[in-house]
Amino acid sequence: YTTLFRSGQNPWVIEIEDPTTLFYPLIENGRTSDLRIDQSPYLPIVRALLESDSCKGIVTHIRSTAELVPTLFGEAIGKKVFYTPLGVPLPPRFQRHRDRDGDEIHLLFINSWCQVPENFFVRGGLDVLEAFAVLRERYPQLRLTLRTALPALDAHYHRILESGGVRLIQRFVTADEMAALHADSHIFLLPAARIHIVSLLQAMSYGMAVVGSDGWGMEEYLHHERNGLVVKGRYGKVSWADE
Repeated sequence: YTTLFRSGQNPWVIEIEDPTTLFYPLIENGRTSDLRIDQSPYLPIVRALLESDSCKGIVTHIRSTAELVPTLFGEAIGKKVFYTPLGVPLPPRFQRHRDRDGDEIHLLFINSWCQVPENFFVRGGLDVLEAFAVLRERYPQLRLTLRTALPALDAHYHRILESGGVRLIQRFVTADEMAALHADSHIFLLPAARIHIVSLLQAMSYGMAVVGSDGWGMEEYLHHERNGLVVKGRYGKVSWADE
């Protein structure tokens, strides 16, 4: 949902994960590192829509976003922001770890529900394959399940996929099948460019150990060596918000 598509509704509320969403499709996520949004010609348009009496609220489950919206648009609009951390239902079946049968350890990596192949990169799919190739030599009991559509990959990555221990699921997966994947896996891999909140919380709800990145938003839900492991970016940090 974007603000620009809601302007004809009276009244309206919008839920966002990050401030950039308010500008979509004029400004897209992943294309803002060199962009001064405060100098964008679209900023006055979005500000006017948010200031209007028709806009009753801006809801977000990310604290950083709740702080960034008034930074971008001013305190008047900041008063319309409601920060509500997200939650997911607890499933009836989840991973207890101590009940693990055999020596196999199952790793799980999933793409978004929409299965856009390019999201394989955004969620850290290449890093997952590289890491698995190294770990598999040390721990042959590791198994990796990839529930994702694949983009075009170099032959190097196809060799990893074909080397054994990898299960690739590219078809549509039902909710029951997805639940079984979570309940039967031990470690959830999300070395993503930024938070993917539903995937992260669902993995936690199934009792999986989570390995994530230090990308923007992750630190609000994923705490190193408390409810998961945080892997730092190659250059110190994967992504962050310029406050």
